[in-house]
Amino acid sequence: MSDVKSEYILEIVNKPSSSLLIDALDVYLRNTNSTVRTPTNEILYWAGLYNDNFRAEKNELMMFAFCKNKTVIGYAQMVYFSKERLLVIDHVAIDEHFRHGLGTFFEFIDQMKQYISTKKLEIDNVVTEIGYHSDDEEPHQESRTLIRLLKFVGFSVAKARYSQPLLGMNNHESQIRAVLMFLRQDPAKTIKHETYMEVVFTIYYKHYMRWYAPFPETNIQKYQAHLDHLYHEIETSMTGKPVVLNGMVGFAEEGIRLSNLHTTKRGRKGPFIVVLLLMTTMSMMFVLAHYLNFSGNDAAMLVGTSIILVVVIITFFTDRPVMILERLLQKLGK
Repeated sequence: MSDVKSEYILEIVNKPSSSLLIDALDVYLRNTNSTVRTPTNEILYWAGLYNDNFRAEKNELMMFAFCKNKTVIGYAQMVYFSKERLLVIDHVAIDEHFRHGLGTFFEFIDQMKQYISTKKLEIDNVVTEIGYHSDDEEPHQESRTLIRLLKFVGFSVAKARYSQPLLGMNNHESQIRAVLMFLRQDPAKTIKHETYMEVVFTIYYKHYMRWYAPFPETNIQKYQAHLDHLYHEIETSMTGKPVVLNGMVGFAEEGIRLSNLHTTKRGRKGPFIVVLLLMTTMSMMFVLAHYLNFSGNDAAMLVGTSIILVVVIITFFTDRPVMILERLLQKLGK
């Protein structure tokens, strides 16, 4: 039997009556954590109104169904702000049955990039929020995986404070610490702190505030006070220095924290622990070689074995070997 070639198709689905949109939202609902999930009734509400309501500002809501062999396997949502030349990616969801390997993810992203390119929009920054979903100094493993995947397609982590606002007044679990990831054509590894704050302002007040304002459960005054509080926290954390856009693969080593930009505890102690572990293991191997009367090639083999043992142990406690491999793959891909 001949192989059937997979055919991926990206469809724009900006009509609430679209059956493709309904199927795509089903994928989104089943494959998105509730702390970052927008209620589908709100998405359907804005699908029919957003672009008409904000046509004068040339702002645009875009929703996509991603299909494989005519089966809907993914959903994506983004908003373009014309005046700010900003594209905000809200959601990208792929059905768990089609996540084997990375091909589907990269194909999805590539087709969205092609679609945006055909629209010839003026864009300075493409941004997306990635929630920590963790009370630790670092994001949860799933978030770290998504961060690394986005870095493979050109995104960088902004080393600055950021919080995801409440997704409506009643979803209290949705306010979580997060990072903003930027995709820019400018090769510079920093942006001015004013640029960062303008992006945050647009996301908070021209995106979140607008989105939730029409719904009866939203107390406008309380929600604006909530956004004001988060915005003030970010603003007061700014040092006036440029915000670093770090494209490296590692995350913990980048020293990203919610409260400040100091190095994490792991970042300070990591090298010391590695050196101590290496010295202790090799010392034990030298003592063993002495008592067993090893010499020449046997001693060299024992030392080499000790180094390999240290590397294996380190692998269980740190992502650095994985990071080195990912850096190598990035260089080979350029």
